[in-house]
Amino acid sequence: MKEQKWNKFIKIVISIFLALCFILPATTATPYTDQHLPLSTIEQQTLTDQQTKGMAMMGDFDDPIELVYTYDFSEPTITEYYVDEELYHVVTCDELPLIGKQGKPILPVQPVNILLPQRGVIQSIHVDYENKISLGTGFHVPFGQEPSFYDFIEEIYEVTPADFDDTSTSSSREFPSIEDHLEHYYEDVWPWAPVIYPKYLYTTLDSYFCRGFEIYTLHLNPVHYVYHTKQLYYYDSITVTLTVTETGEISPRFRGLACDQSYVSMDVDIDDSFDMMESYDEYYTEGGKTGSLTDPTGHYPYVIITTTDLMYAQGDYAFQDLVNYKQDQGTPATIVTIEDIISTYDGVDTEEKIRKFIIDAYDEWETNYVLLGADHDDLPARILYLDIDGMYESEKYVPSDLYYACLDGSYNSDGDSKWGETTDGDDGGDVDLRAEVFVGRAPVETDQELSNFVEKTLTYAETSHAYLEKVLLVGEYLFGPATHFPLYW
Repeated sequence: MKEQKWNKFIKIVISIFLALCFILPATTATPYTDQHLPLSTIEQQTLTDQQTKGMAMMGDFDDPIELVYTYDFSEPTITEYYVDEELYHVVTCDELPLIGKQGKPILPVQPVNILLPQRGVIQSIHVDYENKISLGTGFHVPFGQEPSFYDFIEEIYEVTPADFDDTSTSSSREFPSIEDHLEHYYEDVWPWAPVIYPKYLYTTLDSYFCRGFEIYTLHLNPVHYVYHTKQLYYYDSITVTLTVTETGEISPRFRGLACDQSYVSMDVDIDDSFDMMESYDEYYTEGGKTGSLTDPTGHYPYVIITTTDLMYAQGDYAFQDLVNYKQDQGTPATIVTIEDIISTYDGVDTEEKIRKFIIDAYDEWETNYVLLGADHDDLPARILYLDIDGMYESEKYVPSDLYYACLDGSYNSDGDSKWGETTDGDDGGDVDLRAEVFVGRAPVETDQELSNFVEKTLTYAETSHAYLEKVLLVGEYLFGPATHFPLYW
């Protein structure tokens, strides 16, 4: 008899437990952010790996510095859009960029760039909030779409001209619904309902150097979405606290120039309680230039790299006319040929030799501007590898001159055929994504093309017409009618 009662009791307990498992997720609408959020184990390990490789051990806490930054947010605006007769709610806030990975909700994000002290090593990070505010329920937030290359659209989706007519109300392409993306959505959220995105108040990107100054970059997530209730929340204030020690390394790209300090200051947040810029007072003493083209007594902020044939082009205008104009404006400039670079520098290919020269020019000549004066055949761009889900393998190889602008570390540390992978930086970290020099390209092949380019450049520089104050930035919609803005641009 006692055994029967005991078994009955066990069954009751199990029934109650199972009921709670089904009921609690469906009725609980309070996000995880009701509590302070420590770094997750995964994020904490990632931070440790990225910030301390080759630097101080984590036990070295000599004179830690606490940096505090607070970001305030207005109430988001919600705008309704119809796509193929399906209603979507686009969330915007304080002109913040909208970011949504493939299969994830598109929401406002606050990019944060924090200047660290010289030799800075992050020991801990804490992100807190104030005033979680509900915006209501019933919102259908659009999800990030699969990337598509424009020249593949017709082949894959058989798009007709009518599909791009502004007056069209629908498209022949089948647009993925919210439900289609649930599989991706669950990959980055807690395994129990309610499903909330983003999972954390912030996303750590990485720490990069820019002209020798170290900048820590992260994204704050002021708006969160609960899928099951179609609920939106936002936080009107988020505070970031970093604990930093000055136990790391000095960047070899630090030059100590006033122009570098001004350049970096335009893009970073600086804690006023600590004189961050004054902490940068040491210079890298190891290594040195790798070629003999850059005389250290020279000073050329503006450098043109071109072929010997184009350097001596016989058109009405030549690169020397551009050099003369720059010098007349007070900017010393010079021309260097690709043939001289190839014969002077070592490297696995022409691209690496060019980058090594630009690094020497940056260090020795205080170069800030580089014009690549030839087409890809004569002055090749670096082909970078972008491993993005949903792209064909052939689409992942992208020509880019970013390789010539970002001068810290390697772009192929593993030495394979894929340059620019997220593990191709020093010590297996990400590649450098902050430019030391401004790089432009004149994609010219003939004397006439060169003459046209220089003439137009000089004419533009000398024009003071009011129309120059009106700028039109043209974008291309990836698919669907233009009336679908902003979901598919």
